[in-house]
Amino acid sequence: MITSLDDPQLNRCLDSVHNQTVPFSNVVRVHNVCPADKAFSDALGKTVEEWVMYLGSDMILDLDALEKIIQFIKRSADDKVIGYFFGLWDTFLDCRIGYVGVLKAPVYKLEKISGNHAGWDGELHRRLKRKGWKASMNFRFLVGTHFDRPDEYQVFRRFYLHGVRFNHRKPIQEKLAFLLNDTGNHLYQVALDALNYATVKNFYPGSHNLEFDRDNYESFSRHSHS
Repeated sequence: MITSLDDPQLNRCLDSVHNQTVPFSNVVRVHNVCPADKAFSDALGKTVEEWVMYLGSDMILDLDALEKIIQFIKRSADDKVIGYFFGLWDTFLDCRIGYVGVLKAPVYKLEKISGNHAGWDGELHRRLKRKGWKASMNFRFLVGTHFDRPDEYQVFRRFYLHGVRFNHRKPIQEKLAFLLNDTGNHLYQVALDALNYATVKNFYPGSHNLEFDRDNYESFSRHSHS
């Protein structure tokens, strides 16, 4: 299942899903639904399979990703595991980041999925862990890319939210400054400016608010060019 926004990677994400060496039995997509917990819940409610893969539209799968994941799960099957999480290569930050989740849908469907904030999924998995379920984290097992060739708006949106969510921003600032110096790509300066803008504004109304994101970006652009 795919919860998608109008990200620059969207078409390539969809192509990667539809051209797997082992095809998906069903593809469910929920587009431009916010907040993220509602998009997840809506997509999950439309699934009919026992296991579902959860993707965002800024993720592009390797064409043999599903084949590799099926083989991995068969080798390490555990009745108490309700989610297998695999790594992605973030081409913008040049590192491993994020994950693709393969989830046991019937278990997740029994949970109330809510929380209009960026950490709603962490709370959900902590609740499931307290009930005795386990998650299998395999971030070194890479199955695709994340945030490949973003546009300026997407970069601003990502790093503004990062700046609001996390008080300790020095490591990411240093990484972005290094990449700016190494590549000369102006988008790294946009990311740095977005972090600083977040310090000034220090507000986000929840988990992915499209209207706020667009208005905030326009305000940022005016501020940057004034």
